[in-house]
Amino acid sequence: MNRSRISALALVNWRGVFYERYLLDRHVTALEGMNGAGKTTVMIAAYVALLPDMSKLRFTNLGETAATGGDRGIWGRLGEPGRPSYTVLDIESGEGADATRLLAGVRLVRLAEPTVEPTAFIVTGLPAEQRLSDLLLVRELDGDHVPELDQVRSAVEAAGGTMTVFRAIKDYFAELFEQGITPMRLTGDEERTKLNEMLRTSMTGGISRVLTSELRGFLLKEESGLADTLTRMRSNLDACARTRGEVLGSRRLEREITGVYEAGLDMFAAAVHATRAAASEAEREVLVARPLVDDVRRTHQALEETLAVHDARTAALGTELTRAKADAAAAIAATETRTAALATAARLVTIEAELATHVATESDARIVHTAATARRTAARHERTRAHDAYDRASQGLADLQAGIDELVRRAHGHRQFVRRLDDARRLLARPALAAEDAAEALVSLERERTRLETEHARLARDGRDIAARRAEHAEAHAALAILDPVPSAEPAHARARAVLARLAERDTLRARISELDRERAEALQLATRQLEARALAANLALAAPVVDELERTERAIQELEQRAQMHRAAAAARALREQELRVRTAALDEEIARWHVANSASRRLADAGTPLTTRAEITALRDKASAELHGVEVRLRELEQQRQAMHERAALLEQSGSTVDAELLRLRDELGGELLASRYEDIDPAAASWIEAKLGPLATALIVDDLETAATTIAASERHAPSVWLVRAGTALDVEVPDNLAELDELSDVVSLEPYGARVTRRRPRPTLGRRARE
Repeated sequence: MNRSRISALALVNWRGVFYERYLLDRHVTALEGMNGAGKTTVMIAAYVALLPDMSKLRFTNLGETAATGGDRGIWGRLGEPGRPSYTVLDIESGEGADATRLLAGVRLVRLAEPTVEPTAFIVTGLPAEQRLSDLLLVRELDGDHVPELDQVRSAVEAAGGTMTVFRAIKDYFAELFEQGITPMRLTGDEERTKLNEMLRTSMTGGISRVLTSELRGFLLKEESGLADTLTRMRSNLDACARTRGEVLGSRRLEREITGVYEAGLDMFAAAVHATRAAASEAEREVLVARPLVDDVRRTHQALEETLAVHDARTAALGTELTRAKADAAAAIAATETRTAALATAARLVTIEAELATHVATESDARIVHTAATARRTAARHERTRAHDAYDRASQGLADLQAGIDELVRRAHGHRQFVRRLDDARRLLARPALAAEDAAEALVSLERERTRLETEHARLARDGRDIAARRAEHAEAHAALAILDPVPSAEPAHARARAVLARLAERDTLRARISELDRERAEALQLATRQLEARALAANLALAAPVVDELERTERAIQELEQRAQMHRAAAAARALREQELRVRTAALDEEIARWHVANSASRRLADAGTPLTTRAEITALRDKASAELHGVEVRLRELEQQRQAMHERAALLEQSGSTVDAELLRLRDELGGELLASRYEDIDPAAASWIEAKLGPLATALIVDDLETAATTIAASERHAPSVWLVRAGTALDVEVPDNLAELDELSDVVSLEPYGARVTRRRPRPTLGRRARE
């Protein structure tokens, strides 16, 4: 028999402990430290890994005689919020070469206070030298971080191990039993309660009342054959139910895969038919184009033979062509220079026009701004005058003489205003100018002043430009007098263009000095040879026939060159036409393929009762499909949100039930009591509705040992719940499950006798009492 022992305990993200590995001795391990050092936290972490059943885990401050729940149970002992916490037991089984290593751990996630969600997992197959810190921490440049469960799984797989995560705590206990770690499966509430009492007693000291009375039955439990058989039968039934669900899921998945395969097969067949049609069309076009290509090829071959005959003449004309290209390049360069100059001049005119427009816009904006500023200043002055008048009038009420003086000053101001208004009427030649039109007159004057300033600036700029242009004109006249000193009746502009043309020609000739020297030498050689040939012809009396033959040969060469040029142009045109036909053929192939796909879709729609005959109908159908797709996507997002919400509610319901108030959990921890509903976690779902109705308001009651003390504590504490139900520990409740529930299925109400009378409670169709009912 192999014994298993816990060699180490690892804590990650607990209060006061970011990461720590505690080595456990084979015999005794002692924790020593001051109050608040974390001794109880380490023991609670080991407790959670051994029994991760949240209905059993209730902890208070063990170091104080009167526990007040200041640590808020496990919830208050976890570390950094927003990150999970881990407690892992490193377990060794066997000795020597047969030794194996197993990690049993629990991930704890904070929910609404004081609820904590546990997730148990087991890791096997790790080498003995593998460090726990490499699995339970994420190493980064900025330090170590607490990993998520998926990151822990990735680290375990990278180390060669296997990680199993359990959704139900009973599966975790069953796996520990299969691995030989625990002596019992701990599937029943009674077994877990006894283990909890033993662990709590080991943790707090002393022997509990439950262990004292039932220690023999817990340690030396009788294994009945009938009980084992029923347990195996129940396990087999559960396995059959799971297998049936997996079979149904597999069938549904098979139907979906079959539908996808058939759709893909139809698409592939349509693509094959489209490809075959495109290939047939291409073959027909190739058969039509092949004779044309043969004709072009024969013509091209004939042209190549003709070109081979005239290559010698082409080589002779190459030099002249080079000179012509050089002349053309020079002419093109000059043309480009003149074109660039003209474009620059046109761009300059456009920019000047835009500048004038922007200046006018700026002037208008400045006028509007000036008018607004003037109105604001006038309004401020008017407000200041009104305030001053008010102050002076107030003072005048107190002092009559001061009031009279103020009236005199205001009369004098009015006379000054009338005189200024008369001056404005005289200067503006507007006798009918009124006081209320003064602001508008100021705006008009400001606009006129701005216009005059703009005109003055433009005239000044034109004056500067005219002076510069005059200087340039004088320099151009001086240069023209030097280059063309002979007086002429032609305008200076025409003379300048002629001089520029001559200069350009001379620049071209200057660039061709070496080439002209070479041409001159070649011309002299040809002239010498021509004189020799004429002298020889005169001696032989063949000069005229030779000249005539030479002229005919030259005319024939010119005709052949013209024909060769025409043939080259025709060949280039045919090649271009052939390229266009190829491009058009490829485009037609693509259009045919798209047409076949669209035609297939149209036939499917026609078969479905939606015929498409016009472009408008196709567009309308596409818009309708897009709208429906958008609606489906919106509905899908809504359903996904609902599914997520329902999943979260189901997870919360699975852990603690939706009817358990967080304040009730807080009171349970403060009083050290127990939820009455936790006693019925493993009841049959068929009996859950009847028992919940039978309990009535007691379904949310707390079981306490000292009823009077608990009532006094609750009355003295602050709470939001109007009523808290308390049940004394050991009180017998008349909620025994009837033997035949089938007879009660037709009853929707449950009658309970109370000390004061009777209570009738309606049975809930979906009870939340008991873990199996919530699942």
